[in-house]
Amino acid sequence: MSSPGLRAEAARILEMVIFSNRTIDWIEAKFPDTLAEPATRFLVMETLRNILGLRAILDSFLRRPLKPSQQLIYTLMLVGAYKLVVAKDPAYAAINETVEACNVLKQPWAKGLVNGVLRSVERSDRSFESDIQQAISSHWLNQRLRNQYPLVYKRLEKANLSQAPMTLRVNQSRISVDAYRHKLSEAGLDYETTEIPEALRLKHAVKAVELPGWRNGEVAIQDLGGQFAAHILIGNLRSKPDAVADTGRIVRFLDACAAPGGKLCHYLDIAGQRNSRVDELAVEISPRRSETMRALCQRLAVSPNVITADAGSLNWWDGTPFDQILLDAPCSGTGTIRRHPEIQLQLTEAQITSHSSRQLELIHNLWRMLAHGGTLLLDEVGELPLELQPMLLRAIELGEVRALGEDQPRHVNVRLVAATNRDLEG
Repeated sequence: MSSPGLRAEAARILEMVIFSNRTIDWIEAKFPDTLAEPATRFLVMETLRNILGLRAILDSFLRRPLKPSQQLIYTLMLVGAYKLVVAKDPAYAAINETVEACNVLKQPWAKGLVNGVLRSVERSDRSFESDIQQAISSHWLNQRLRNQYPLVYKRLEKANLSQAPMTLRVNQSRISVDAYRHKLSEAGLDYETTEIPEALRLKHAVKAVELPGWRNGEVAIQDLGGQFAAHILIGNLRSKPDAVADTGRIVRFLDACAAPGGKLCHYLDIAGQRNSRVDELAVEISPRRSETMRALCQRLAVSPNVITADAGSLNWWDGTPFDQILLDAPCSGTGTIRRHPEIQLQLTEAQITSHSSRQLELIHNLWRMLAHGGTLLLDEVGELPLELQPMLLRAIELGEVRALGEDQPRHVNVRLVAATNRDLEG
């Protein structure tokens, strides 16, 4: 694809994200080939990561807001501004190729406008770095991060502007870690090892289908932080084995809000390596996400019991307590901004309030399903709103909870493990 064509395609995708409120996942599902070209994906994602600053800069050079019919030209100028201000491409290339993209988009009338605005940006003596930082710092979401994580919010802001690494998980039920590392080397894919033996971080991201053994389930893509969950529950990374490890008995395991299923598959893979006997149940409220999870499980050669139900209710539970519960509760998704930078445009404060209520409902409901001495792993506690954290601390301190609909608290003897993908210590 030519450079003007690449910019035109990026502008079309950005128009869907910015003005139609579509997510990158939705676009990939609806138009599978749209982001298949690595150069297109890179340009779209980098523009979105810097979108707050780029919009502030571009808007300041427009004499008046563009009409709704001109939204595609606006997103094209955002791409050009990214090339000029962030990527720091030579001005002649950054501007001329963006102007030529007007022809690709069949909008030749806009060439003068695009050229004029980008030339003004180029000639300006303003400190665009300061403009970008101001736009980022003043955004309501970053203000919230600053209030919730005052010691590390600067690092969080910086991290959100960078691409997340591509981390793999070797599916050891299909291939050994050493054998898969050999396959990566043979394929010319550079990688580095991590704290978890089966987690390998690629130095350069590639398409999933280009990974050795992808189609026959030898590998999955899973963030490093997410891979700790199974190890914490199984006990491989702890000096004292947990309930699943080395007991010989059947352990009941619940994965609540289970989709997309990466943690579930990892858990079953490790349990299989340990010859542990697990009676697992995966609950997912979305029928579409349940089907996606079943497809993943099939590719990775595991066959968990998956049901489509609401983990916040009791109508699917048979009353038998679970020894272990993994709760990756629905949240704002701000911990995944590096992979889904459109979140900073589409998330609202009202949605965060809604997520908080849902998280509280799920935690209250799942407490009563936990066996005496059982373990609840609350994943992504960094996403848990501050107003909910004291409730958990009180339950831990007093050893009692009161479920929804009950008048009296009940004493519990359980183990609560809280995990997050964020570095909250600074």
